[in-house]
Parts: sequence; structure tokens; C-alpha cells
Amino acid sequence: MRIGPCPECNSTEVYYGKTREVQGGLRDEHQVYIPTSGLPLYADTYVCLSCGNVRLFLDEESKKDAATQLPTDKGWTKVS
Repeated sequence: MRIGPCPECNSTEVYYGKTREVQGGLRDEHQVYIPTSGLPLYADTYVCLSCGNVRLFLDEESKKDAATQLPTDKGWTKVS
């Protein structure tokens, strides 16, 4: 969905918005804030207008933070 059609309906009507300034840097204005006990994580939001599918993907900085935080953070459980 980040680089191609919607995985649910194969539509190309997928949208992603960007950017705004926060605390001295640029951050996507359509990102979802994910609270943790450490640094907050941010997920990029993609929306398919054909079927309504919404997908969240951690941004690159948040992926690094999540790898160290989520395995030991309260409220997060590994699925598999």
C-alpha cells in the first residue's frame, strides 16, 4: 500500500498526506501518535478511498525506537 495499490481491493485510490513542523522538525500531519513508556512512536497513515482500508506503518525513526521499547514495554505483547 505504501508503494502500490491497496492490498484489499487492488485500487490505486490510495492517499497519504504530509508534512508539518513539530518541535524543530518535519512530521507528517496525518501520522498517528502511539504512546509508549519511553519515546513516542509515529505511524504513517494510508487510506484507500475505494474500500476504506486504512494501514499504519511506523516511520523510520519510530521503527528503531520500537525495536528497543516494545519488547519490554507494558501493554505490548508479541503476537507470534
